[in-house]
Amino acid sequence: MMRRLHRWLGYGSALFMLLVVWSGVLALLAPEITWWLTPQASAAHSATTAGLNSMGALLTTQARQGATENGAIWFLRFPVGPDPTFRLWHFDGWQFQGPALDGATGSPLPPSSTADLPALNGSLFSTFHETLLLGWAGKVVVCLAGISLLTCLLTGLWMERSRLGKEVKRFFKRLRAIATQRPWPLTRGGWFDLHTGGGAFQAATVFILAFGGTWLAVLALAPLFPRQPPPPATHVVARQVGEAQPLSAIVVQSKALWGKHGAGFAMLVPMEGAPGGELRLYHADQAAFCPDRAYIDDHLRLHAGHSCSQPSLLVRAIHELRWAGPWLRALATLAGLGVYGAVLSGLMLHASRSKATATAWGRVLLALAWGLPPFTLVALGLWGVALRL
Repeated sequence: MMRRLHRWLGYGSALFMLLVVWSGVLALLAPEITWWLTPQASAAHSATTAGLNSMGALLTTQARQGATENGAIWFLRFPVGPDPTFRLWHFDGWQFQGPALDGATGSPLPPSSTADLPALNGSLFSTFHETLLLGWAGKVVVCLAGISLLTCLLTGLWMERSRLGKEVKRFFKRLRAIATQRPWPLTRGGWFDLHTGGGAFQAATVFILAFGGTWLAVLALAPLFPRQPPPPATHVVARQVGEAQPLSAIVVQSKALWGKHGAGFAMLVPMEGAPGGELRLYHADQAAFCPDRAYIDDHLRLHAGHSCSQPSLLVRAIHELRWAGPWLRALATLAGLGVYGAVLSGLMLHASRSKATATAWGRVLLALAWGLPPFTLVALGLWGVALRL
């Protein structure tokens, strides 16, 4: 019974698991993808006082216009990691869209897209990872895919519980054989060793990624815990300023409090007693383990954010790894590829033991499983090259 559940649940949900896992790998590389698909970012300059104030004024104009016309929420995203460009963004339902800005002048950079190539960036894969671009129904599918992955992991470990160590050794022997022998020895036994040994070797990683993703997917559908109100504001700056300060002054204050790379994004927030709204600069997600959403208002006062005491924030921090450095993100990327390989090897093992490949759906599923990563990478590569021509 356990073996049958593992086998057919994995086969039935393999396509969705592969889509969710691969889009998760690409979402982890969203800053790099955004930089590659927006070549005009190379023309940007470092921020100046005049440029910051100009970007703050442009943000204010766009935020008020968006709130009046279509309810769009605009924000100014500060440079992050490999994407050293200011971006004035709003969410269009699929991805974050908006112009890249020159930090020296605050003016929009020329768009990189053409009439034949629409503007894309890495945030599209984050949305795909969360919803498959299908809205609420996609969230349900993502949640079920996460539950299926967890179930397959636990049932697989239970079936192989008495020989996990031997399976891991056979897994590394098979990898060595693949690297040294031609043709590759990927028979039924080879796929079995890769699937069982690889699954046992990275069981902890698969569990952490699958559990965290499933938890967040469930919370997106129906929160398990009531949302807690943010902590009361803490005014760490005693000086009271009568008039609202420009963005450049807020950035100076953020560097004094959070360091050079502590600023994440700026947003105009409606406030009672402030007819034009309050300009806030939020703490960068990359600068803290948990996305605390602490901010500095336009009177240069710091407001404390959330802490990791909330389970959802702790799970999100571990799953998304926004705080991680390049080496840890590279390891997480390899871990995601390992999860994809575990699903793919299981699919190949199932096909070798049944008549699944004799059906049209079986052939299409195998073609998609093998072709999805190279097709996506080649398409992104050619897209970026075309934008540079």
